[in-house]
Amino acid sequence: MKISKDEIKYRASEAIALDKLSSDTSMYVDFAFYLLDNNIESKNIYILAGLENDSYDDKIHYFKKILEELQINIPENERIDFPYAKGIARQVLNDKIDPVTAVYTFVKLYTQTEDSRYLEFLEISDGIDLLEEGYKLVPDMDKDNCNEYIKHAFELFLIFAELELPENFYKQRYCKKCLKRVSPIKKIKRHGLFGKKYTIEVCPECGADDFYWTRYNHGKDLYLKEIHWERKNERR
Repeated sequence: MKISKDEIKYRASEAIALDKLSSDTSMYVDFAFYLLDNNIESKNIYILAGLENDSYDDKIHYFKKILEELQINIPENERIDFPYAKGIARQVLNDKIDPVTAVYTFVKLYTQTEDSRYLEFLEISDGIDLLEEGYKLVPDMDKDNCNEYIKHAFELFLIFAELELPENFYKQRYCKKCLKRVSPIKKIKRHGLFGKKYTIEVCPECGADDFYWTRYNHGKDLYLKEIHWERKNERR
């Protein structure tokens, strides 16, 4: 199936964002190979594909020529942090960037933008630090599987970037007992007959008080299962 002009613009934006935010020009060359892999050919595309070790100016020159050929326009003031974040995530999955290093890159993006899509990685960074002290913060992430957990988090980041999520999705949870996605309700509980009262959150369906959070890997995996998501839908 032939790729759309929007898809090509998306890939070009990733390359520009990675250059502007981290001075990494490798995605300009990757962009040329992406076009060739999708049967889009020209002299300029072939030249850019061969410029991996050449100068920045040469890469930019041929990249711009290709955009002109394809009639792709990317405004100078277009927001670039999200294409950049997607580019970082792809590089993690392709083993080009260390997963832990990428987590701290996303933490910087969160502090710069306060975009909730990066918030999970702030929590993962805290979880990494606490693992060194013998504490576990992020469910299912431990010292043995830390890199694998993080790589899956970046994979899910790319998948969920393409989904239209329900309202207040990240405030919902999956009940571990009935496995339904719910908005927990508060319940007053007393410790012992005359003990102090405290508030807990319970499932409105079955009353259980143990959940999988939707902002973590397990909860996101459950949502993909709920909507019968298939890998072929993922943008690559």
